[in-house]
Amino acid sequence: MEIESVFDITMANGVLKKVRVQGLQTDKYDEAIANIIPAALAECGYDISADNRFFCGRLAETDYRKV
Repeated sequence: MEIESVFDITMANGVLKKVRVQGLQTDKYDEAIANIIPAALAECGYDISADNRFFCGRLAETDYRKV
C-alpha cells in the first residue's frame, strides 16, 4: 500500500472528526472510513469509533514470497 494520508479518527453520533497526522489533508477517504467503523463493530465486534489511526492510500502491487 502506498500511504497518502494518516488520520486520527473519532466518530460520534454519525459525525466523523479527524486530525491529520501525516500526508495530505483530504476528504476523499471520509466515506470509506465512515463505512468501516460500523462494519468493524457488526462483523468483528470491534468498536473503532474513537481514538483510532487510519492509514489511507492505494494498494500497490507486490511480489512478496514467503519462504
